[in-house]
Amino acid sequence: MRVIKYFPALLFSGILISSTAAQQAPVLRPVHELDLRTCLNLAKEQSREMRLLRLRKEAADFNLKATLRGYRTNVDLSLTLPSYTETIRQFEDSQGISYYPVKQNAVSGALTLSQPLPTDGSISLTARASNTDDLYDDSRNLTVSSRIELRQPIAAIWGYNQFQINLRNAKLNYETTSKSLIRAELDLEYRVSQEFFGVIQLKERMKIAQMTFKNQQSAYNIARSKYQAGIIGEVDALQMEVDYAQAQNDLDLAHVNYADRMETLKQLLGIPMGDSIVVNDEMKLEVVDVDEEQAVELAMKNRLELRQNEISMEQQRMSIRQRKAAGMISGNIAVSYNFSGVDRSFREAESLSTTFRDSWDNMIDRKGALGASVSLSVPLLDWGANRARVRAAENQLVQQQVQDETDRISIERDIRSSVSELQRSLRSFVIMEKNIEIAEKSFAISMERYSNGDISSEDIASARVRLNSVYINRLSAYINYKLMLSDLARKTFFDFEKGISLLEPVSEKN
Repeated sequence: MRVIKYFPALLFSGILISSTAAQQAPVLRPVHELDLRTCLNLAKEQSREMRLLRLRKEAADFNLKATLRGYRTNVDLSLTLPSYTETIRQFEDSQGISYYPVKQNAVSGALTLSQPLPTDGSISLTARASNTDDLYDDSRNLTVSSRIELRQPIAAIWGYNQFQINLRNAKLNYETTSKSLIRAELDLEYRVSQEFFGVIQLKERMKIAQMTFKNQQSAYNIARSKYQAGIIGEVDALQMEVDYAQAQNDLDLAHVNYADRMETLKQLLGIPMGDSIVVNDEMKLEVVDVDEEQAVELAMKNRLELRQNEISMEQQRMSIRQRKAAGMISGNIAVSYNFSGVDRSFREAESLSTTFRDSWDNMIDRKGALGASVSLSVPLLDWGANRARVRAAENQLVQQQVQDETDRISIERDIRSSVSELQRSLRSFVIMEKNIEIAEKSFAISMERYSNGDISSEDIASARVRLNSVYINRLSAYINYKLMLSDLARKTFFDFEKGISLLEPVSEKN
């Protein structure tokens, strides 16, 4: 990477700008020294948009972690401590209808271990114990049981797997929010770069106006001396006076424009208006080799719009599978095995521990009970409604594919145009750099010739315009080159100056 120094006539390290109120205030206000990197950091800290996007990324990160951890073994404990009931119940037999009072106090607890399966099913193990004290007849009923169960949705076997869909959506959402944050940071950097170099440009124009004013002042003094000596006519002298006044007006206007742009920069960076700032820029053009094909390839690989298109198409394919599954046979397969033990005793006769032990022994001695079920839901007739929904979803997928192709063509054209503009700015800068010395020498000769009376005031004005034009064109080429580098970075997610990618490996997060 080679470095071209900015023209010596306009090189500076910084100018202290203070508002009139700050100069008159007896209290010294803070002074902020700013370069481009400092401005970028301040803008990121102050930007509410960036804060909002960081919060969204954080929320997506938590959602992804919650989804991943939701597929680990879950342990739940449910307790009833206690449940007291006092009422009456009806009893009917051959003798007629009778009523008896009910006073019960129930205590129960259940511990469940559940493991979700990649097949969208689950396997669970439940241990339960419940005790009911009948306070009316002073009896105790205690039950202990354990159950292992496997449940599997049928549709997940050949159709729609909610387990995989939820996990994939969480990962895609995290990737999207992460890239959106990076893109917003790059967009903010571009806006700040525009403001920063806008300040630099106006500062340079102020220097040019100052130099023009001094040159015009010298020309005016020469013209006045010539007029007083009778060498030139009144018209030439008046024209030179007008040019001198115009140069003074241009200088005043340059100061006003520069001060206004500085206030805009302060507002963007969150700096109090009464504070003073010092803007520093070495004004060196770093020539960066940008390969057009590499830039296009990086844009196709990294652009957020294209990745969002891919994500939308992937999610649409999931939606199509879901809609197709709605028209297929669905249901659940469940297999369970249960162990139960019970014991009934009088509260005064046996303690709770004895009753529990008897119930446990009863569960061990009792043979387990197997349970199995298959439930099916078979769509027989929907008059083609689900098929139409599937076709509509497939049509949306085709639309997204066409949009993706259009975006790719547009992005490729934009990148190639940006690289061409970058190279054009570099060529313009190099040409203006070569012309600056010639223009300065030409103007110096014109001033000497005007002083000697060899050329008119129109000639010296034309020479001054040519010199200013070279200065301004060179400045514009420099500013445009720097901005185009920043623009390419945000369009490709690649820093060509440093040769590094601006993307973090978000898609592989676990």
